[in-house]
Amino acid sequence: MELVQLQVLNLSQNHLTGRIPKKIGNLKQLETLDLSMNALSGAIPESLSDLYSLNSLNLSHNKLSGPIPSGNQLQTLTDPSIYEGNSGLRGKPLPNSCWEHKLPTKNGPSDDDEGHSESDWSWFYAGIGPGFAVGLLGVLGILLLKKSWRYAYFKFVESACDKIWTIRVAAAVVVQSASRSNSSFVVCYLQLGALEILHLNGNKFIGRLPSSIQHLSNLVIFDLGDNGLRDTIPAWIGEMSSNLMFLRFQSNNFYGGISDKLCLLSSLQVLNLAHKNLTGYIPHCFNNFSMMVSSEHGSILTITYDTTNLQNYKGGNELEYSFGNLVLIKSISLSTNNLVGEIPDGIMDLAGIQTLNLSHNHLTGRISEKIGNLKRLETLDLSMNEFFGAIPNNLSTINSLSFLNLSHNSLSGEIPSGNQLQTLTDPSIYEGNNGLCGKPLPKSCPENKSPAKNDPILDDKDHGEFDWSWFYAGLGPGFALGLVGFLAILLFKRSWRYAYFEFLESASDRIAAMIALKTTRRARNFR
Repeated sequence: MELVQLQVLNLSQNHLTGRIPKKIGNLKQLETLDLSMNALSGAIPESLSDLYSLNSLNLSHNKLSGPIPSGNQLQTLTDPSIYEGNSGLRGKPLPNSCWEHKLPTKNGPSDDDEGHSESDWSWFYAGIGPGFAVGLLGVLGILLLKKSWRYAYFKFVESACDKIWTIRVAAAVVVQSASRSNSSFVVCYLQLGALEILHLNGNKFIGRLPSSIQHLSNLVIFDLGDNGLRDTIPAWIGEMSSNLMFLRFQSNNFYGGISDKLCLLSSLQVLNLAHKNLTGYIPHCFNNFSMMVSSEHGSILTITYDTTNLQNYKGGNELEYSFGNLVLIKSISLSTNNLVGEIPDGIMDLAGIQTLNLSHNHLTGRISEKIGNLKRLETLDLSMNEFFGAIPNNLSTINSLSFLNLSHNSLSGEIPSGNQLQTLTDPSIYEGNNGLCGKPLPKSCPENKSPAKNDPILDDKDHGEFDWSWFYAGLGPGFALGLVGFLAILLFKRSWRYAYFEFLESASDRIAAMIALKTTRRARNFR
């Protein structure tokens, strides 16, 4: 019985083998077909193109091969991920182009489901691996025993690397995930003059950056994050490409300072140097990042076929962005380093920046009132530093702010309560600042008496403590002046003088009598 009314067929994550049957094209009502995560082999049947109701397809992670049918309904399913994990497939929407293959003649042999052609090829493919291994061992054996051949071989490799530099690629090139094992860069492989995207994050690269990278003058995206590289950040990175928009070296073992040369990257929109061992001060020239100063977006990348996403910090998390969305983000992350000093004023000029993460450093000083200039700021993380003083009121004027962390500093005073800050009600964003008070913290600020309508208003800078210092300074001269005046009166007024000394004599007699009486009582009690 054929299930001609079937709308959903999900057989994923089983251990199905063999070919996809052609009769699946008879399920004309089928809307969802999921055969992923199996061991299906052979070609995708052309009959899938006749399923006009099909709007969801997943054939990924099988052993399918051959061209992807291009007719009818399958043309509308353009997500390459529905075919990924099938190394033998080719054709749109996969980025690799199809090989040309000759159509069989009218009377020539054709591949049938039960034919033998693919079986013959399987033996051919099965022999490639052992043949390659034997050949490689032979070559290595010769190089090991034949010194002259060994020298000639390495000279050939060196010459080939030099010649690769002459390659000029018409379209942009994406290099990503080249290796998952410990390795260093293949220098000659990187010498592609027209390379626009170098995306090598999440590998296990070790060692230093090869100097040949500085010749990649057309680079737009440079991502070496999450590797094991150990080096200083070379100054030539600032001079390598005027088009560089995305620079991410997060989570490596880079050390030393941040060179001022980085400020030459005027097109830069994302700078991520987090989780390293960087030291020294933040350069004062970050306002040379003209694309972050401006609210405009950069040019759209010419690479549209790659499906791999870029990672970047936002709102306390690592988020993924597609290449196409890169032009929409503007971000600086220098967190988890050993940077010192104050936040330079140049950062406060980046009016278009959306994310600023300087957490987990040793930065100090006050948070500048100019932070209100960052009108497009969505994420601000200054936690785990040594900032002191009040939180500037201008912070509450940033209406786009949705994530804030000022915890574990030495901030003091009342938390501003205006506008956007009223929506950030999590007290943990201020914890570890013992001098802070006010909502959302449970610690209330001391009440200040409001001045009456006609009372003078004291300004903290002009009066206040300053007046008290003058008061204390006037006590001494005032006491001396009063004493001199009193003695002058006694000198010139005889009747006052006699009355004053008579008062002193009478008081002296009373004090002497009281002392004698107390002494007599104590003597009696002792007996």
